[in-house]
Amino acid sequence: IVHVSGVLYAGNFKNAPSSPVSNYTFEREKNLLTKVYNNINKRVLYKKYPTQRLLYQPCYSKLLNISCNITMVEDTDFRYMRTIADIIVTDSNYSTIGWCLINETPLVYLMSKKCYPLISNNVEELFKDSFFVIDLDETDWEIRLKNLLAYPKKELKRKWDDKKDQRTLLIKEYIHGPLGNSSTRASNYIDKLL
Repeated sequence: IVHVSGVLYAGNFKNAPSSPVSNYTFEREKNLLTKVYNNINKRVLYKKYPTQRLLYQPCYSKLLNISCNITMVEDTDFRYMRTIADIIVTDSNYSTIGWCLINETPLVYLMSKKCYPLISNNVEELFKDSFFVIDLDETDWEIRLKNLLAYPKKELKRKWDDKKDQRTLLIKEYIHGPLGNSSTRASNYIDKLL
């Protein structure tokens, strides 16, 4: 399992109105490390968001009792480690999700309306039809995620393949966008306005 966090500590720079406060970020990451990934029968590479906005922001392994099946990945760019994943777990709906989808590795998306919500109910439904989605706003999310990660690899891959058509639509319409050159499309759009 490769966990790619899209949640960062804001410090004094909150990058969006839906950005979480630091306490929410810490509790969510702590629960993933101590209630979900701790003591599951899989190796977990945990990649936190690569930023430091607080003067003291130690690695979680210095603050929490982390199981030996979890490796904290500090200074490696995700694009160089994504190929080793059998399952990718992320809460990022920014560019990171595009990197997560390149290899067609089963993706678990951690969704929340409290923190970086998706843009519409329609997109939420497309995510649910395209990925394995765990709603972090529900009280039993840790148990549901742990149960999902316990599925045999072949069964998870079969369920992932069943979602391919919807995922193709989602990727085309919302994640990668239309084919072609974006600068040409932008200049053509500006020409129409003038």
